[in-house]
Amino acid sequence: MRTFLLSLLVSLSLVACGGKSNPPADPGAGAGTGTEEPAEAKGCATAGCSGVECVEADAAESLMTTCEYLDVYGCYDGATCERQADGQCGWTQTDQLAACLEAGGPDLVGG
Repeated sequence: MRTFLLSLLVSLSLVACGGKSNPPADPGAGAGTGTEEPAEAKGCATAGCSGVECVEADAAESLMTTCEYLDVYGCYDGATCERQADGQCGWTQTDQLAACLEAGGPDLVGG
């Protein structure tokens, strides 16, 4: 019985987090002007249980990650997921994003 319950718990955890995309609260928000296209229009999308993976849009639905939350994940709320100069999807590095990541999270910037 114990093994069954453990298997059920693991299965439910994977279903809850596996492959679901967590788009930012405002997909058009980005580094400044607010006129950036949504990541999906550029072929990139946020993915993973916490929404901090920036991947090819066609891979976002099937990407499975662990379901935890770290303070630094809040740094990506206003960040832009888009194709980078090297042709890969990634987070566009801005001074604001770098400062947030270095501080350990949005509530710790300047503190």
